Amino acid sequence: MDLKIKTEKEEFHGRTCGIIKQDDKFLIMRVNKTSYYHIPGGHIEIGEDSEQAVIREIKEEIGCDVQETSLFSIQENFWTRNAKKCHGIEFYYIIKPKQQLQMRDYERIENDKGEILLQERTDRNKWGLPGGCQELGEDLRETAVREAYEETGLKIEANSIILIDTLSGKSRKNSYPNGDIVYNNTSLYLAKVSNIDVNNLKGDSETKRLKFFKPEEVPENLMDKDLINFYLNYLNKGEQIKFQN
Repeated sequence: MDLKIKTEKEEFHGRTCGIIKQDDKFLIMRVNKTSYYHIPGGHIEIGEDSEQAVIREIKEEIGCDVQETSLFSIQENFWTRNAKKCHGIEFYYIIKPKQQLQMRDYERIENDKGEILLQERTDRNKWGLPGGCQELGEDLRETAVREAYEETGLKIEANSIILIDTLSGKSRKNSYPNGDIVYNNTSLYLAKVSNIDVNNLKGDSETKRLKFFKPEEVPENLMDKDLINFYLNYLNKGEQIKFQN
């Protein structure tokens, strides 16, 4: 049970959050289908101390085990929500993860027929979405555009792609051939292209071949099943994606 007290006119919240810094960047999360970002964390449960709570929340929200914690700050906040007076105490911890976290961008490229462009990778012999790791100094759109060009040969304008969502957690666990295990925080973008002959596309050394698939005919040996399923569920819920002219 969360440390949360509610009356008709007032609320109290006890929360804990984890500050994770890697490569001179701080990790934040976006709430699904909103424009709100926050530090990973959540309510303390009855019987937990704040340190136990932050370790649990980091595991639940980004699928990462915690190696070390250090209490950084305790904040007391007052606000009003839906005419209720709210009072909150938050414990902020510096977090050292056990695993290296990676930010990856994937781009879902769709043609006029609604088919998805997939890449068969040489290192895994599996199909997946074009994408890769962010380089220092890049913003996420720049990464998506660069990776799409490197892996497919397609030149896509950064202002023409649409962010679908950012995914993290257990489903984003990845094991590399060298034995490294990472948890990727992945931004999924949609790009729409016209009049593309896939036979004329050529990617880098990581690309074995490229092919457009109907959503219901994607191959079974996928690297990115969670990303593709996420997008298909997104469409099935009636979400409308609008491109700028």
